[in-house]
Amino acid sequence: MEYKPVASVELIEDSSVEVDPLFDQILIRRSNKTVYDDRPLSPRAIDQLLLAYDTRQHPLTITTDSAQKQRLAELAMEGVRIEATDESLLRELAHTARLTQAELEQYRNGLDLTGLGA
Repeated sequence: MEYKPVASVELIEDSSVEVDPLFDQILIRRSNKTVYDDRPLSPRAIDQLLLAYDTRQHPLTITTDSAQKQRLAELAMEGVRIEATDESLLRELAHTARLTQAELEQYRNGLDLTGLGA
């Protein structure tokens, strides 16, 4: 397969754009893939999440309903099954997996083993 660009991007500075306070966190973010326990969120934690989240651009839904949580877990596992059996996704994973700290520091993106629960 021949790889060719599918888009061209030109970045233009715009001084009117406010810097997001989370911008500095981008390079240290990690996605937690470890097992979660089944403790419900406290009402206080739910309130804090809702207060901290700006719903003007994206909706936020928090559910405590057992049937909804089970359905979401089933959908997530179906997604994992699809990813685990898709050859192109597996090739992408092999290309973006960061196995050492040196690789994480060199590429600053991809998946590290700690994010995969290893």
